[in-house]
Amino acid sequence: QRDGNGYIQEVGNFVFNATPIGFCQVDNSTMAALELPTSTHKGQNLTFYSVDINSLSLTKRVTTTPVAPLDDITWPSVTGSAYSGGNLYISYVPMNPNTFATPAVDTAFVAVYSYPDFKFKKLMKDTRTGNIGSWNAFNGFQKDEQGNLYAMSNTSLTNGFSQTAGHSGFLRIKAGETEFDPEYFFDFEALTGYKIAHWLYLGNGKVYAEVNTNQKAGAWSDADNICVIIDLNAKTSTTINEIPKHSGMGGRRFVAFAENGYVYAPVTTSDGVYIYRTEIATATAVRGAKVSATFVGGLFKLN
Repeated sequence: QRDGNGYIQEVGNFVFNATPIGFCQVDNSTMAALELPTSTHKGQNLTFYSVDINSLSLTKRVTTTPVAPLDDITWPSVTGSAYSGGNLYISYVPMNPNTFATPAVDTAFVAVYSYPDFKFKKLMKDTRTGNIGSWNAFNGFQKDEQGNLYAMSNTSLTNGFSQTAGHSGFLRIKAGETEFDPEYFFDFEALTGYKIAHWLYLGNGKVYAEVNTNQKAGAWSDADNICVIIDLNAKTSTTINEIPKHSGMGGRRFVAFAENGYVYAPVTTSDGVYIYRTEIATATAVRGAKVSATFVGGLFKLN
């Protein structure tokens, strides 16, 4: 945190047993974290944590929740976590840990756990889209102002899927529910012909996203992306024409920051890495500062 003189000071620290693959905010004082064994031979249980934001301490650790039934098809690769209405939601992709093959891309999978005891409640499935989120991007969910969760299906060859049959689009989970909302479905791929790669919720149903325009660009390449403003309510997509086609962040989390009607995001092309500022209301962008780096790992505002 900043001290009285404006300098950054460390206020605490904690250590996990292994790298958490799910991390989400529960409320203003608590976060939840999840560890998953790397394969069935490394363990059969999940490990959940509660984290106190203010004291930076691990206040609870639960090691008795089984991985099953997430491993019914093959070992799960967790792609997102979110809290809403007393439940913790975990999205995942069935992905062979040795070959990275994705054998069941035609179904959305979301596991629901109670909070704060982290007990398994239900495995939600839906065949209107493909798998939710993508490998190592932790981009399965975004939460709106009412606590509803929007789940994004990617199933893009350029983001690590071995097949691409599942449609890319959005489903909704109403706050605290354990079923996908049967009245909401946005088939983004049918509308545009493209697959969503990365996204950031902006408010009032608007989303800033990178979408992949070329499934032949090469596996894991995250290449040939354009940026768009998506309206989840109106089910529309508007291309930001001023941002050139570019490669995305690969398996990294989406780097973008929104404030006061604008989105700030780095874009990498043959000219270098530049920060683009997009006006949300008009879906128009201007190129700003050049970053002297090969990529930007994060973009934040310090209060």
